Parts: sequence; structure tokens; C-alpha cells
Amino acid sequence: MKDLQGMIRRNYELSRELTPVNEAIYNAMVCYLRTSPVDEYTVEEIIGEILELFLSTQARGEKIEQAIGDDYRGYCDKLIATALKQPRGVKWQRHLANLEMLLNTLILLWFIDLVFQHLPRMVHYKKLLLSYQVNAGFLVSALIIILAAIFATKYIGKNSFKLSTNKSIRKKTGLISGFAIGTIFALLVLISGELSSYVLFTTKLYYIAAAFAAIILIVKAMQSINNMKS
Repeated sequence: MKDLQGMIRRNYELSRELTPVNEAIYNAMVCYLRTSPVDEYTVEEIIGEILELFLSTQARGEKIEQAIGDDYRGYCDKLIATALKQPRGVKWQRHLANLEMLLNTLILLWFIDLVFQHLPRMVHYKKLLLSYQVNAGFLVSALIIILAAIFATKYIGKNSFKLSTNKSIRKKTGLISGFAIGTIFALLVLISGELSSYVLFTTKLYYIAAAFAAIILIVKAMQSINNMKS
């Protein structure tokens, strides 16, 4: 059984030994690899191998280009292609990880809604309100936030090499990101105001909490089964 978090911590600790130049290249490669279709465990194994190569090259006083060339993206693409061709005993790791991230995002958004929407109602009525209204505004807003997060993650991963080396692209991306965040925030406020009155269903708060807990436990159990097969 592989310890994913332990692998991530080990790679992080080793990466602190890199020089600033090598660290910048390494970070770009990590961002690119972690947004690839390769499962998380294989990605961390690849990252560990890259770190060993970087550190050994660095110890010899050589530039990393002497070991892997200057086409960092092409080098990563070869590693990804090789990993995808190899039969893996563990399946669905990437899908389960994405599902876990989706659940965590939904839970976070639900807590935010509780704090800024439901809690003020309880303060206003001065009583505990266990009934919770799931409205169209919340679901549409959650969908927009999740899609925006997925797009941003994929974009940063796929363009990590350009962003790490080109200051003008970073500046342009920062300006576009700022505008996009402002636009999304305004859109969410508008959607919340327009669709919050459309109540899809009403249920108890503890039912929602229990449903989230049950789904998380199922996902964790499936991940554990996959881990034991690795």
C-alpha cells in the first residue's frame, strides 16, 4: 500500500535542496505533470525520479539542460506517454481524486452558504432552523465556481512552462485572471439574487451533513481498496 501523502511530503522536502534556477524548472514540471491524465501515485513516482536526476545533476555542478535538454515540456510528455502505456494494477485513482476534490468544494460552498445565508436567518428569527432550502441559485453558483476552478487548474498546468519563464505572459495572465474573477463574482451575485427564490427542495441540515459524510466515507473506502492493490 502506497502512502501518497508521504510521497508528496518527501518530494517537497527534497525539492528544498534545489537551486533557485532548478527549482523554477522543477515547479513548472510538477504543475504540468499533476494536471496530466496519469494517476497520482505514478505522478509522484515520476516527480521523485525527476528530483533525483535534478539533485544528482546539481551535485555535479552541471545545468539541468545537460541531462534532459531544454524542451522541458517535451521531456514531461515522454514520461507521461511512457506511464500511460504501462499496465497499472490500480484503477480509478484519478477519478476518485477528482470526485473527492469535487465533494470538498461542494462542502466548502455549503458551509459558506450556511454562514452567510442560513445563519443570518436564524439570528433574524432568533431560533434554530434545522430545515435547509436548496435553491437553484446555490447549485448554479457552485457549478460556475467548480468549472472556473477546473479551468484555472488545467490552464496553469498546461501553460506552466510559459508562465514560469515569460514575465509578460504572467502579467497578462494576472490581468486576465483579475478581470475574470471580478466578472465571476458579479455573475455569482446576480445569479444568487435572481435564482435564490427558486427552491428545489427542502430538507434537514443533518440529512445533508449525513449524506456528505456517507459519500466521503465511500470514496475513502474505494481509495483504500485501490491503495491496497498497488
